Amino acid sequence: MTDKQDDKPKFPVASMLAMMAMISGLVVSQVPLETSRPIGKEAKSQLFVVDDRVQSRLWQDPFEAIESHIDKERKRANELNMPIHHDHKLKDLAHEIHDSLAQEEPSFTIMPIMVDGSPYSNGIESRLRHRYAIVSALEGVEYLPESAEYIRFIKWAHSRKSHPPALILPVEWYKPKPSLGEKAPQVIIIWLKDQDFSDKPLAKLAHLVKDLRNSFQQAQFRILGPRGSGTLGTMVKEANNHSDALKPLQGVEIFSSWATAHDTFLIGDPPDNASKASPEPSTIEDRFSELGITLYRTIQNDAILAEQLIRELCLRNVNVGAVCSTSESPHHIALISEWDTLYGRVLPRTFVAVAENNGKGQASSELERHINTLRRGNWPSWTHHYSYLAGLDGELPPKDHDKSTSEHSLNKKVEERTKRVAQGMELPEGRGQLDYIRRLAKTLQEDAADVPGGYRAIGVLGSDVYDKLLILQALKKSFPQAIFFTTDLDAQLTHSGQWPWTRNLIIASHFGLQLRQDLQKPIPPFRDSYQTALLFSVLQALKDIDKRKVITEVPPRMYEIGRQGPFDLSALDNPESPFSIHPERLDLNPLTGYPRQVNFSSILILVILLILIIILAMLISSRVWTTLIHLMTNGRFWAITGIAMIIVLGLTFWGISDRADGEPFTLTEGISVWPTQGIRLLSFFLSGTFFLYSGWSLRKNEGELKKIFRLPDIQENCPKDSLFQRVKGIHDWSQSSPHVTIQQLWLDYLQLGHWKNRWIRYGPQAVLYLCFGVLLMGLFGQPHTPCRGEVCFDISNAILAASVVGMVLLIFFVVDATRLCRRLIKHLVEESVQWPEDFLKQEAKKRGVQESFVREWLGIDFIAQRTAVIGQLIYYPFIILFLMYVARHSYFDRWDFTIGLVILLTLNVAYAFGNAVALRQSAKNAKRAALFQLKSKLLPLSDQVPAEKESKHQIERAINAIKNNHDGAFLPVTSHPIFGAIALPSGGYGIVLLMEYLANTF
Repeated sequence: MTDKQDDKPKFPVASMLAMMAMISGLVVSQVPLETSRPIGKEAKSQLFVVDDRVQSRLWQDPFEAIESHIDKERKRANELNMPIHHDHKLKDLAHEIHDSLAQEEPSFTIMPIMVDGSPYSNGIESRLRHRYAIVSALEGVEYLPESAEYIRFIKWAHSRKSHPPALILPVEWYKPKPSLGEKAPQVIIIWLKDQDFSDKPLAKLAHLVKDLRNSFQQAQFRILGPRGSGTLGTMVKEANNHSDALKPLQGVEIFSSWATAHDTFLIGDPPDNASKASPEPSTIEDRFSELGITLYRTIQNDAILAEQLIRELCLRNVNVGAVCSTSESPHHIALISEWDTLYGRVLPRTFVAVAENNGKGQASSELERHINTLRRGNWPSWTHHYSYLAGLDGELPPKDHDKSTSEHSLNKKVEERTKRVAQGMELPEGRGQLDYIRRLAKTLQEDAADVPGGYRAIGVLGSDVYDKLLILQALKKSFPQAIFFTTDLDAQLTHSGQWPWTRNLIIASHFGLQLRQDLQKPIPPFRDSYQTALLFSVLQALKDIDKRKVITEVPPRMYEIGRQGPFDLSALDNPESPFSIHPERLDLNPLTGYPRQVNFSSILILVILLILIIILAMLISSRVWTTLIHLMTNGRFWAITGIAMIIVLGLTFWGISDRADGEPFTLTEGISVWPTQGIRLLSFFLSGTFFLYSGWSLRKNEGELKKIFRLPDIQENCPKDSLFQRVKGIHDWSQSSPHVTIQQLWLDYLQLGHWKNRWIRYGPQAVLYLCFGVLLMGLFGQPHTPCRGEVCFDISNAILAASVVGMVLLIFFVVDATRLCRRLIKHLVEESVQWPEDFLKQEAKKRGVQESFVREWLGIDFIAQRTAVIGQLIYYPFIILFLMYVARHSYFDRWDFTIGLVILLTLNVAYAFGNAVALRQSAKNAKRAALFQLKSKLLPLSDQVPAEKESKHQIERAINAIKNNHDGAFLPVTSHPIFGAIALPSGGYGIVLLMEYLANTF
């Protein structure tokens, strides 16, 4: 008797529970907002107290170092009950410097530097960055500090009338290296807090310059500042008064490397009629020149930055204010900025004004008119403006009475923040504004749903990088298809910890993190673009650089955040131009503009690698050897290969035709669509290859079945069916008699499986399915294509269309072959199929059973051998579907999955998988029917009669053979080596068990 086998499907309960827990965690959980802003300020170190100098590293905040020094100085004086001997007067500092120099009349370059003096963490960080930039710049121009351990400071009274408290001004002395010569000037750096000069900056600077001239006779002044556009606007208003108090500033040069507001915002209030503008707008440089002051704006204004941003958005198919396409309506754009700073109020209006000015940011009366219109609050309909207060996280510096316990307070704040993040709380109370950001995000979602197409782009235009990170963190997942952009490159935006919400962020920045190599020298890339701007200002102040022309002829830089940091997308500078100050793009040849990676040698190496892989596969696998030998002897294969090579080369040269204005060529940065297009192109060629191989394998299997089961060839003079009959095809396949011969059944099967009949059946199905997909995409929205440049969009659309058509045709071809095979199995099960008598006798003798017991055995063997080939075909659609899914993976670029796309992919998988399950079910029914027939013949037999006992043994042998037939569709899913190789290492064995359970159940 046969061994008992457990045919009951085993449902993987544990695996299913684990899967449900994992999925529910992904759906339900929400990552709470968490700021990356440092809490508090640095703890004071234990300093050595020296009368006239302050211990400070070159990278340290000079104001923090001096504040600590003064506290120590007072504490020591109180302990010793002695007065402080050193007054830190300017004249004492000047005498000391003069006495230490061997020259009788040394020359000086005095550089007051205006920095952010706020006590907040971003102010402290900016001072650290700016001092690092100054120290690096002076090293680059051959200057060394007087000491790497100490700095000086002076106490300066900025007004003798009201006797205000003296300002503490850190001072650094830099000496020229011998390579500069004996006549090189000494450099005196004086650090000024911008807030101390914000009310009357020019008047106070004039007073400071006057005092400095009295102490340093041979001095020229290079002022680096002001720190912000607000202070520069105040300077402009002072310049309009032409006060005699400003005369000490005659001959002074001011280098503005921070203030970027457009002149219109700085000169004054808008006219009563916003549509009017002066025919020839005067510049603020002209107004300073009337006072004898030379102003160099070493950084472009925001209008030029907005022009580059609009150009970049146009390349990404975002029509900004109808600039990109006058025939298309402007896309809706959201702009988010702080309203409590001049920068936050000015930048969104400048961006929109440039868009309304046909994307032109150069100074003109028309641009000024658009700016004044926006200053009156008249926003165009395509713009949606949102605002917030700077300092969203609510972090403040410690109070004075907390200084002794600053470390304890810092640890307590860190613990509170960690607890708040762990509990996922953004409480609507206290100084923090995180709950406002949540509601702001919800408001944006509601507003986006009310406009056609939603928000195509979202600009985060604040001045605080920590606020930008919080806003991006709150919005990025809610707007997967929107292009996020901002200004001012900062290393915080490129940090790996911020990558989930800053990846693919578009950044327009006046400078990058470094200049070209001969200007940057050995200095490593900075933390933000304003450090680079400050470096450039120092180079202009101390070296012979054309201060006027160099900055006006270099456009701002465009970056996209990739996996390795900011990726330069800027238009190429002329490498022969003396005004090019930025490093070259790493992906493009500056002379030709073509990608560095795309060249003949690279293509040749790839071709050789492909050939070696093919040869290695042929040597390892006999099946690959046989298949490739067959293909290489096929003329159609070489024709298709030649066409494929032509297509690949054509697409390659087409893709690089727009050079710097196109999609960047990179494989691992996560900002390029070319890896996706390569995978899609591979899936298209694989679809064609699978078509050829499937046809060949089916014909080969048909030939083998003909030999094994003595089946006839299809006759050329078979009657031609009508078109309607061909379309009905499988559905209309029936036999007129319950007793049909295997030869007739086989001929009908071959006739229906002819390629012309197949095409008539699945061709219209594929076309209708493609139409259904197009309508579904129109209903739920088109998936986002993260292309850059018109050529990229054209290539992407062409490759996508080809790969989708190839995938759909392959799916319907395999499904049609599977359905036809299922119909054949159904006839074998439901009808009494007659086998040739001589063939039955031969097989009965070979298998050692009677002729009446071999029919069922032959039917099962026939099904196993045919479904072995059909079963292999079922894997091909899954391979293509897998490649199409991988092609849209976010690893390569900012691809997304819309609801319509998810539905289509699910239908594709379900259709292919459902037919595979149905084929297994049909084979299972055939095996069940065959076993039933044999078991019914087994019941009346007895072990007592020798003849019946022998018949019984023969039937049991046939039953065992049928039960143990695990070929073709009878092969268990979990026994297939492919599933074992994939499922076990990936931990997906539970999913495979579920698939087997479903296959065995339905």
